[in-house]
Amino acid sequence: FCVSKSGYHLAIFSKFKIQQPITNNEDFRNGEVLVNLEINGKNVLVILAHLTPKTEDQRLSEINIIQQQIKDKETVILMGDMNSLSPHDNYDNKIIEEMKKRKIIKRYYKKWN
Repeated sequence: FCVSKSGYHLAIFSKFKIQQPITNNEDFRNGEVLVNLEINGKNVLVILAHLTPKTEDQRLSEINIIQQQIKDKETVILMGDMNSLSPHDNYDNKIIEEMKKRKIIKRYYKKWN
């Protein structure tokens, strides 16, 4: 369980025994949880991350941390809220409309509700 400073807490539940749990709320605005699971004799790293919605540059910084964590791992499951299209990013409306047309996204909010 990760108590994040933003109030968006994280937890991983598993039917497999959780080994070596690590929480990271220093490098991630909304937190990160890493656990190792042994599944059918295979070691699996599971990462739950909630990336920042603030700026794309901040998200890239968090993604760089994840890349370092997984670089030598054979099997990784990455899950969470990636905030890949944040209203804070100021995307060009043409890009958003094209993504809607191609059904890549359903909706995009310019401001948080």
